[in-house]
Amino acid sequence: MKFIEVQNIPAAKDFGNVGKAKANVEAFLATHFAAAEVDFSEDYQTPAKCYASLKSAVKHHGLPVRVYSRSGHVYIERAKKE
Repeated sequence: MKFIEVQNIPAAKDFGNVGKAKANVEAFLATHFAAAEVDFSEDYQTPAKCYASLKSAVKHHGLPVRVYSRSGHVYIERAKKE
């Protein structure tokens, strides 16, 4: 292994959606909807990225919703109380 001296370390890539997923789920919870289709065009490039991000936020923060991906669309619904 060898080391190369540098004057400045490059800035880290800006991950602009960090924290947005939780905010989006909380915005859904503030509505009266039982279920809704997610229009992800403003925040995410693909349905897979949107689904993964929302699903991760729900699991990490223990939010009472379920997230589904069906045929290129993302859906969110309130979890039913048992």
